[in-house]
Amino acid sequence: MKSHTASSHADTHIVVLDDNAKNILAAVDERKQYRKLNRLKGGSVSNYATSFVMSLPTDIKQPTVKEWHKIGRFAVKQLSTTLNIPYEKLLKHSHIVLHKENGSKNSHLNLVVSNVIDLKVEKKITQFVATHTVKKSFNMSVKKLLNEDNYKYVPKQNNVGDKPLWLAREEAAETLKQQVKLYNRGLKKLKSLLATLKLNFINWSTVYVDEIESKAYKNAINTAKTANEIEKISESSANEVNRLIEKVESLRPDAPEESRVTTKRKRRRRRQNKS
Repeated sequence: MKSHTASSHADTHIVVLDDNAKNILAAVDERKQYRKLNRLKGGSVSNYATSFVMSLPTDIKQPTVKEWHKIGRFAVKQLSTTLNIPYEKLLKHSHIVLHKENGSKNSHLNLVVSNVIDLKVEKKITQFVATHTVKKSFNMSVKKLLNEDNYKYVPKQNNVGDKPLWLAREEAAETLKQQVKLYNRGLKKLKSLLATLKLNFINWSTVYVDEIESKAYKNAINTAKTANEIEKISESSANEVNRLIEKVESLRPDAPEESRVTTKRKRRRRRQNKS
């Protein structure tokens, strides 16, 4: 927040208006020590402070450093009323830093308020009521010091025409509302399309698997038929070869009669077995 070497602060003049960061850390440490001495368990604080940022558009008169300081302290004063904490005590636990920009960025005020005061965690500081208080105080300060009313301000750098800021905001909110409606409709339609696509894919994959199973079955049948045909052809060929051998053997001049008779008997038996 007050680092001069950060890249985001290249064109920033940082002015610490109320340097109470040490008090914020001390308040948290005191609470820890108190709970430790009294053997109180739990209740640890992870968020030491709450930060509020106040900024102004560049197309209006900018506050001086002194005026920024007044704006910050007035916010603390208004917060003290909301939180029911004395102003001096709350100011002691508030760190105020001005980021005065020289470039295109808006100058802004950082107000950091301790979440722990007098050993107690002030929950209201982290809630909407505190943010609302700071916003109201900022608008009141700007109106008093710069004579700029946030309800009548017309942005010169935004394409909103000649309209008060409140009206431009309402129109922007309505536009956003319509865009959200269109987005939700599109999302609903997309979900419907995805559901249909998923269903189509399931149906297609089922049909495809069925086709694969059907083709595999047909291929198995064809393979079996082919195997049977091959077996038949092989058996027929073998028988044909045997017949030729037998015929050749029976026709030999030196073949004994017994062989011829035996061969003829064998052929007769084969024919009988087949029939």
